[in-house]
Amino acid sequence: MPDCGHNVHSQNSPGFLAAVRPFLTAGIALGPFDVLGDMAYEWNLNSRVSGPREQTLTASLAAGYRVSRWFTPFLELNTVTKIRGAAAEAAPPLRDRVQLYLTPGFNIRPFPGLTFRTGLQLPVSTARQFDYTVHGALVWEF
Repeated sequence: MPDCGHNVHSQNSPGFLAAVRPFLTAGIALGPFDVLGDMAYEWNLNSRVSGPREQTLTASLAAGYRVSRWFTPFLELNTVTKIRGAAAEAAPPLRDRVQLYLTPGFNIRPFPGLTFRTGLQLPVSTARQFDYTVHGALVWEF
C-alpha cells in the first residue's frame, strides 16, 4: 500500500525534528483496488528554529491496483499547506499556499509480511518545496 505522503512536510532545521502530528487515516479494498486516505496537522516543537514555529496541514489520497499477489502499482496525490512558520532563505514563499504533488510508484511483496515500495514524488503546482523526491522503503510486518 502507498504510504500516503508522510514525508512531504518541510523542515527548517537540519537533523532532529520534534513535532506533534495528530492524524486520521482510512483505507478500503475494493476488489483489486486499494484506496487509502490520510489527513494530518503538524506542530513543530523545535526550539532551535528561529521565528514562529512551523505548522503544516497535509492531506493525501492514494489508489493501488493489485496486478498480482506480489505487485501493486499505485498513484498518490498529496497536498501540503504551511499554515505558520518562517520563510526559508533563498526559497519561494510557501506560507498559505497549497503545494500539490503526484507520486507514481509500486509495491513489490516478494514474501508474505515483507514489502518493498518505491515512488517518485513530483510537484504539480508552482508552490513547491522541491523539484522531485525519490521515496523507497522496506516494510517488515510482525
